[in-house]
Amino acid sequence: MKKILYTFSYILLLTILSSSCNDFLDKVPESKITPQAFLNTETDLGTYAMGGYQYYAGSPFNILRFEYHNDMWLNTNNGTPTTFWLPGIKRVPADFGSSQSLGGWVFNRIRNQVYFIEQVIPKYKAGLILGSDPNIRHYIGEVYVNRAVNYFDKLQIFGDFPIIRKTYTDADKQALMDANKRVPRNLLARYILADLDTAITYLNMNNKNRTTKDVALLLKSRVALFEATWEKYHQGTPFVPGGPGWPGASYNPGFSINIDAEIDFFLTQAMDAAKQVADKYDLTTNSHVMNPAYGVGATGVGWNPYYEMFVSKTDAYPEVLLWRDYDRSLGVYHTAGGSMSSGPNNGCGITKQVIDVFLMQNGLPKYAPGSGFGLDSTIMLEKANRDERLQLFIDGEKDVRFVDKPVQSNAYLEPPIKGVNATDGGGLWGYPPITFGAINQAKTGYMPRKYYPYADIKDFGNSDGQANYPVFRAAEAYLNYLEASYLKEGSINSTAAGYWQKLRIRAGVDPDFQKTIANTDLTQETNLMRYSGTSFVDATTYNIRRERLSEFYAEDFGLPEGFRWMDMKRWRAYDMAKNYQPMGFNLWDNAWKHYPKQYPIINFGPNNANVSSPNDGVYLYPYRTSTSNLLYNGWNWSQAYYLEPIGFQAFQLSTTDAGNPGQTKIGNPYWPIESNGAATQ
Repeated sequence: MKKILYTFSYILLLTILSSSCNDFLDKVPESKITPQAFLNTETDLGTYAMGGYQYYAGSPFNILRFEYHNDMWLNTNNGTPTTFWLPGIKRVPADFGSSQSLGGWVFNRIRNQVYFIEQVIPKYKAGLILGSDPNIRHYIGEVYVNRAVNYFDKLQIFGDFPIIRKTYTDADKQALMDANKRVPRNLLARYILADLDTAITYLNMNNKNRTTKDVALLLKSRVALFEATWEKYHQGTPFVPGGPGWPGASYNPGFSINIDAEIDFFLTQAMDAAKQVADKYDLTTNSHVMNPAYGVGATGVGWNPYYEMFVSKTDAYPEVLLWRDYDRSLGVYHTAGGSMSSGPNNGCGITKQVIDVFLMQNGLPKYAPGSGFGLDSTIMLEKANRDERLQLFIDGEKDVRFVDKPVQSNAYLEPPIKGVNATDGGGLWGYPPITFGAINQAKTGYMPRKYYPYADIKDFGNSDGQANYPVFRAAEAYLNYLEASYLKEGSINSTAAGYWQKLRIRAGVDPDFQKTIANTDLTQETNLMRYSGTSFVDATTYNIRRERLSEFYAEDFGLPEGFRWMDMKRWRAYDMAKNYQPMGFNLWDNAWKHYPKQYPIINFGPNNANVSSPNDGVYLYPYRTSTSNLLYNGWNWSQAYYLEPIGFQAFQLSTTDAGNPGQTKIGNPYWPIESNGAATQ
């Protein structure tokens, strides 16, 4: 029977004993446990709750894995960029879909949390759970947060999505079919906020390895800002409830919405939650030292708290509200630092369109009169007198690479740099390895230094780094409030101004943001976030976005598609990605002269080209090495890609006739209900 019954029987309705392979209870033989014998003690609840922390940077191997294919973080090593940027490549999955961490149209994690709440809340109210009451309450709160996180993933990926309020039996056929109805995204977002509000009443611990009340508040501000801005910038399209062509009209007949009131509601929620966090936490101090001591056998610790916040092994940074504690003795580690030590992380690179965003320290865009911006013929020159977040977190030719090793010759990654050493570059980064193969190639020449742990240098050969990973930072609360308050009120209020100034002061930038706004010319900006839809945003909005990118670049926070993807999609900022060329560093003015013979030879064609031709300009264009490259002429965005397609199997199991005309409108905008079908626009 191809009925919805089977979809939920196998995906949603099973008890915890038949969880997916990712559920921790699979470790217990089914013959040894029953539902009645579990979830009765504080320990049971705590273990179950921790099993739902999938947003804890899920992969132990690569903590930046979800930023590889957007406009910030370029990767040309695999097919991912082609999938997202060449129309017609991405297709409707034949099954439920499981692209990257997106999880597809499945409910296993949500089911687990629904089951927990269904079983535990009555027991707790009846006083039947053994253990410390504060701990029991906290673990209940964690599960509410975990359910909110899972629904937020689905909101980002699919938009409208079913809300499952209980578990069912196979006999509940009508209830199963009713539960399959997608809920309009604004109502799903309200449901997520309600879960977080409930969680906040339960959470009481201050352990930074577990969810806290402040984490729930920060997450609430993120969800509310996401939905408010999605509805604002996608208004009048089928991606918003009530919009023309909105597919939800077919499964929510009679539904109506006051879109402006909804946007205002979510902005208010975002402001309130963000302010509670931002007012409580100061930002980590920036010592304004751009490099650790060179060549003195230093440990690499103690030179700049702001930098070290991203590579610490302690919880000594109040700004970090939740962090993942890596420990190689337990087999929990990542390769970010190890990859960076030999080149860029997994053959990737930051794009020049991101580098161009960073202000001068005097608060002016680099193109503004009097900015003081000089040459960009080297990365060090390009970074000079710029926002210290650029100076700290992007490698320059003379930035320190090793702090605890003697000067050594390495012609491949450390070409000679005049004035540093007569014969070699010693422990400095040198010119980027733009022609190396595969994993060690710097695709754009701009290599990130965020997460590069100097103190762990001796372990890089094993690629088993254990520097911690910040999952939630209070700086986001500052920026969430800033953006939400401006969109709601139309001006920068005193609270938002205070937050903005603190962020700029830490970055070594003049705190006068009004000077920046007055000198911003969107026609000279190169970043796609200057758009929402096909129009420029105003200068204040752009500079709020500028601050957000400057603060959070190369951080994905364990989100299903990465932090940058989330922002760019909610802003509707990819519409103007038409023949868009991601760019790299300035190769042809100066850098090309510094690659020694031992380095793989720079070749720009006509055969076996490994860099773009100087005829294209002085900057490196990673895709313009061969006319056979499918992205040679640039990236092109498809409107359908703002949401993921629903896997065809979900439709097959929802009706006896997969071609039923009544089902064709239930797919996401511009996606057909057809296995392997391509987007229509």
